[in-house]
Amino acid sequence: MSTTVKLPAPDDVAEQPATGIAAPPPTALDLLTEHVERVRATDVTDTATALLVAWRAFGAAGICGTVLTGTDPGSARTADRAQRIHVDTTWYLAPAPSLPCTDAVIVPVNALVPDQTDDPAGRHGEVAPSDVDQVRLGIVALAEEITTMLSGAAEAAVDTADRCACESGARAALDLARCWYADGTAPGAPLTP
Repeated sequence: MSTTVKLPAPDDVAEQPATGIAAPPPTALDLLTEHVERVRATDVTDTATALLVAWRAFGAAGICGTVLTGTDPGSARTADRAQRIHVDTTWYLAPAPSLPCTDAVIVPVNALVPDQTDDPAGRHGEVAPSDVDQVRLGIVALAEEITTMLSGAAEAAVDTADRCACESGARAALDLARCWYADGTAPGAPLTP
């Protein structure tokens, strides 16, 4: 059973009062868990919030893919394919008039990661070899949740451009899930084992 850990602000270092020892930074699994819960808790009728949550959840998936390649070099090819999906997603979501995001993004390097995030992969440590499959499946789960949320948001969206952004984002999230799930298997493999 996983627990949610609130991510610290970039300059914030949590210390344990009794020992003064810095708490370990959240792991890639913690980041995925946090974003899955945020996506699930999002009201799909609130288009602006749904778009912003999706924007940041795609960023979290990208960070975790980058972290995964540090432990599992075999994931590098999948992470490269996923990175192209992340870059495309910026083109799909950014034009949405309801997207309240003002974060500047570094599109070619870490798409959808706010630029004030220094070394996003480094803050989430390395993935233990025993957790590689869990991180991969966590990315798939997050992408599937984004697909579901944005599909609902598309149905509820009033503005045509918002609806198009949500629909395109939902398709991109489905592609992302397939990319990570189908790593090493035939394209179009089912998303659930």
